[in-house]
Amino acid sequence: MIGLGYEGLTIDQFCADVARLGVSMVVDVRLNALSGQPGFSKNSLRAALAGIGVEYLHLPALGNPRDNRSGFRYPESAAGREARERYGAIVLSPAGNRAIEDLADLANVETLGILCFERDQQACHRQVVMDHLEARLLACG
Repeated sequence: MIGLGYEGLTIDQFCADVARLGVSMVVDVRLNALSGQPGFSKNSLRAALAGIGVEYLHLPALGNPRDNRSGFRYPESAAGREARERYGAIVLSPAGNRAIEDLADLANVETLGILCFERDQQACHRQVVMDHLEARLLACG
């Protein structure tokens, strides 16, 4: 599993990175798969990835609510810890837990790229997703 942030990239640069990294499925963990950056909204992104032979999956159950995003910018702050705690509850919800289980199953057959906007993975909720997914994979042996 690989974390992917598209901040500052064009769709062509992003697709080149995905191909270079050997990702076979991009898992979009944005709550809403919309972007002001050309090529990164759901249907355009799916089409661009299909053009390089990569599957696309959107999992809004793992999205981070807009009002919880700012805390992630400062991971070591009280706001950052609070944002991670709040988001952790989303991942542990029934829908979030099912999505993590589905990802664990996919990780057995695909090289997953976990996608969100932020370049810095430590400042993004996808790191929490990846931590939970890694824990699930380790628990399943």
